[in-house]
Amino acid sequence: MTTSVIGLSIDCADPVALAGFWSEALGRPVNPGADAENAAIDATGPASGPRLAFHKVPESKTVKNRLHLDLLTDQFEAESKRLTGLGTTPLWDIEKPTARWTTFADPEGNEFDLVAAQPPVAEPGEYIPSPSERVRDQVARYEATGGTEGGEQGGLLVVILTTTGARSGALRKTPIMRVERDGVYAAIASYAGNPHNPQWYYNLLAHPGAELQDGAQVRRVQARELSGAEKQRWWDIADALNPNYARYHATDGRDIPVLALDPDEPPEG
Repeated sequence: MTTSVIGLSIDCADPVALAGFWSEALGRPVNPGADAENAAIDATGPASGPRLAFHKVPESKTVKNRLHLDLLTDQFEAESKRLTGLGTTPLWDIEKPTARWTTFADPEGNEFDLVAAQPPVAEPGEYIPSPSERVRDQVARYEATGGTEGGEQGGLLVVILTTTGARSGALRKTPIMRVERDGVYAAIASYAGNPHNPQWYYNLLAHPGAELQDGAQVRRVQARELSGAEKQRWWDIADALNPNYARYHATDGRDIPVLALDPDEPPEG
């Protein structure tokens, strides 16, 4: 006996409209005969993904999907913009050493992930640029100009944090908000309000030694996670610099880590 998955069925309010969205998203035609009760999109080849069937139900969506689609793309930024233009809503973005994806909601609120194709695995100590085109470009411009270009994000100053991958051992570079007092910096793992910690946080837990570029100056630092009064002191400094942090506190549902980046040696440059 052989049993296999031949497709996915999706409950919805408007099968024709939702099938039309997924037809545009996947580049596959809606099957003939779609009506107010049912619609479908057949697979067009071995690599096209499963058949999708859409069925009208009276109930509206109330909770997160227990099953969702993963879409793989080698043009992550461009595809994200295209899907947003088709009517999706980006919910959160996750970046890890071996994967990056954005969770979207389709026009009826069903979650799905857009997954970035990953480059070949690098050797330990080799720099792996971010799969995010925006991050790659900002890091490159910052480093090339000593922070003259790429030195802001949303009107706020940033520095470039270079960490060692927790598992890969490869170098990763991330723009983070500039939070500094008396030559000591802090790294706020807010991840722009995402419900998960950013990957650089786990990199620093595994490898506390890091590099920080602030303008033209590059310095070695040692990361240590803060707690209690010292953590609150840095939160007070950070909140005064970035009004978004208060919103992140209130909405992301986690205790946001704060790490001090203590000087490890005199700055270069």
